[in-house]
Amino acid sequence: MFHLTGDGIDREKLVRGEDIEFGIELDEQEAIEEEVQNYFDAETVFKTLSFDCCREEEDDSDKTPFQKMAEDMEDITPTNDGGILKKILHSGVGSIVPPGASVEVHYNAYFEYQDDPFDSTILRNRPEKFKLGSGGHLAGLEVAFSSMKKKEKSRFLIKPQYAYGKMGSPPRIPEDAVVMFEIELRNFVDIAKADEYDSKTMEEKQAMTFDDRLCLVDSLRQKGNDEFNNKSYKRALRTYLGAIDHLEYSRLANEEEERLMEKKCIPLYLNASLAALRDGNWKIAAKFSRKALRYEKKNVKALYRLGKALNKLGEFDSALRNLMEAQELAPSNAEIREELKDLNSNMKYFREMSKNISQKMFNPLGGSQVKQKDSKENNTDLESMIDYIKDRLRDFKLDEEQKVMHIPPSNKPEYLKKIRELAEAERFTIDVQEETGLNCLRKI
Repeated sequence: MFHLTGDGIDREKLVRGEDIEFGIELDEQEAIEEEVQNYFDAETVFKTLSFDCCREEEDDSDKTPFQKMAEDMEDITPTNDGGILKKILHSGVGSIVPPGASVEVHYNAYFEYQDDPFDSTILRNRPEKFKLGSGGHLAGLEVAFSSMKKKEKSRFLIKPQYAYGKMGSPPRIPEDAVVMFEIELRNFVDIAKADEYDSKTMEEKQAMTFDDRLCLVDSLRQKGNDEFNNKSYKRALRTYLGAIDHLEYSRLANEEEERLMEKKCIPLYLNASLAALRDGNWKIAAKFSRKALRYEKKNVKALYRLGKALNKLGEFDSALRNLMEAQELAPSNAEIREELKDLNSNMKYFREMSKNISQKMFNPLGGSQVKQKDSKENNTDLESMIDYIKDRLRDFKLDEEQKVMHIPPSNKPEYLKKIRELAEAERFTIDVQEETGLNCLRKI
């Protein structure tokens, strides 16, 4: 808490609009300054200093630092009035940011004759995001962002009419202030097509051409990538699935469009499978890995992600086949090797667990030597295991993609009889997998 000095606040003066003076006790103020100074390390603060903003020229020129800076900058103002000047410090890659895109930037903002920034995402250690055309930022920044490419770093001088205006916002923003921004465009996502689609009527959506849908799908894919990079895996997955629907339900005019649709689907299937894995949705991950493999049977990413998902689902034999095939195609891939180790560990654990359950269910000592208490415990274990199998069987029946369901083995006659009854009722077969030695139910 702050302690005010002076005579306090006079309510009557406040109502009349008269000035009121008060301050912060010195010891509190010093503590605040110390906290601010220690919040950033010295190296980070030093990197944000811009000595160009206050440098003294060796010649006798009367020009200010910003005026000197402007001499080798380009006018990018739409009206060519010199209100927004630009100099590229580091060239970017790809195309210029399109209208309506969402941009992610790092920047430092300076006033003339001040070497430290009055605003900095670097010091906040958090990049900012802006939606072009939203009007939620300075007009000069809208023009600046729209002139940049991904990974570009540029310097901009922005005059008051495109920044904070003649009045500014004292005391933080001076009146009639020219502002210098150094901006790094980290990434942009072209989501204009997606926004445009959301505003269409149902008739307009149905009337879209295949080319229009391809543009929309590209926009959705970029949006999904941006969400994925921000670790919003559920949102990314929904976005990818939306893009996939637009492709899979497109009206195709010929084989060329069909081939193009398949080509566009593959990266979306892979992205969806990865987002599902990160979100812990193993069934969805397996589903879209399989879809990718329909078009590219030797796709290493699809094989690996399918194997990983099946490992999580307990389908160890199928997981082993896919991971081994992926390893044959990419023998030096460390992720595949690690997943095979994890699979081997899971298989051993499952065998041990199944063995322990079987030993509980089957007592080799015979009836007269089994205590009544142990008998009750064995019956409880049997009922619990059958309930467990029933729950898993319900999910197995509804999942069209899952063809095999592993079950713990047992020599207990009642257990095996019940499993066979459940399998016959659903027209499943029960057998033993050679790869793992585990009992399993298989769909006919």
